[in-house]
Amino acid sequence: MIKKTSLLLLTLIVLAICVFMGRQYLHYVNDPDPNKKFIKPGVHLSLVQVTSITDDKIEATLKLIIKNELPFSFNADSLNYLIFMDSVPVIKNRYEKSFVIKGYDTTLISLPITILKSDLISTLKQNERQDVDSIEYRLQASFFSNIIFRKKYDLEFSKVLPLLHLLETKTEKLEIDSLNFKRAALTLPVLVTNRNNFTLKAKDVKYELSLEDNKVIKGAIPGTVVFKKKDISELRIPLTLNYKEVSKTLWPLLVKGKQVNYKLRVMYRLDSPAAALHNTQVIIGNQGTLQSLLKMANKKKEEKKREEKKAKEEKKEEKVKTK
Repeated sequence: MIKKTSLLLLTLIVLAICVFMGRQYLHYVNDPDPNKKFIKPGVHLSLVQVTSITDDKIEATLKLIIKNELPFSFNADSLNYLIFMDSVPVIKNRYEKSFVIKGYDTTLISLPITILKSDLISTLKQNERQDVDSIEYRLQASFFSNIIFRKKYDLEFSKVLPLLHLLETKTEKLEIDSLNFKRAALTLPVLVTNRNNFTLKAKDVKYELSLEDNKVIKGAIPGTVVFKKKDISELRIPLTLNYKEVSKTLWPLLVKGKQVNYKLRVMYRLDSPAAALHNTQVIIGNQGTLQSLLKMANKKKEEKKREEKKAKEEKKEEKVKTK
């Protein structure tokens, strides 16, 4: 009797396992998801939203979808993850919160990520040499569950996405448009290098500039500024300095066209059709020395030279005619 009961119980267990595996197989076959898994949970990327870009780092939010192929829900105790760019690890972090992975359903989690420029340099230089615009981004993640028969799950996902370059700025000169005893009208040309394979548009452009030991000059540029792909664009920053507001050291430097120490910060938001970069806050800048150029004075000198040259040529022509 005991043997019959044990055999019946074993048969029922085997039958239940077969039914479960058959149901899982049918569910797996009919699932159109290309990243589907047979039994263990799978992961794929839902959205990347770049929140801010600065001279030294990129901050973003990575939204992942974890798909549970099991018919029951279970708890996951945090999530350890590692992100590779072209096989180079750039992020290693831990999502501290516990979360529930729903049975036969998907679970959305948001991971904050920060990519430092120092971690990007080798990857960017290597792909620049090979003229590569897209690379493979790979995510490795793991979590521990409260399931008795399996405690740890390892997940992996990869996708080819555009390579994102940080914008570079450079200033070499300070143009003086007009200068008198009361004020100086200046223009600071800023060269912005966009190495990306797509055009970027900047809106709500604001700037902060300090010259020598003077207080910070703040301003804004109306409209939209376009940074063409694989190109260097010029951003012209207009400045007005009143004699009473500037230091005694700056004014002689401007007048004599000598080098001026500066600190520049430009802030704007990206207007991009790509969801990942739409409305991203960008803060770029640099500091150093630049040569002040008397733009109007230089123009007058050039015009005077052209007039003198023209007068000489006319005299030569007259001499030839008289001969």
